[in-house]
Amino acid sequence: MNFVSNAGYLKIGVVIFIFGLLCWLTYFSFMLSELVIKKIGHNVISVVGKIMGLIIAIIGTDMIIQGIKISFELTA
Repeated sequence: MNFVSNAGYLKIGVVIFIFGLLCWLTYFSFMLSELVIKKIGHNVISVVGKIMGLIIAIIGTDMIIQGIKISFELTA
């Protein structure tokens, strides 16, 4: 689906506003990162990073499996 062709000024404005909000939240979280590291420690940050990497690997593997199933019209 392509919603670009019927996007009015309101929808474009909402997208720009949300993008700006996300940029501000990212900046804010970067500014507070040293405080977060001091509170929870480097070891916890390392563990959380490894767990997030594992979750991303699982999602990627599932996407590959789903793509193979769709490509070869496998059911199960």
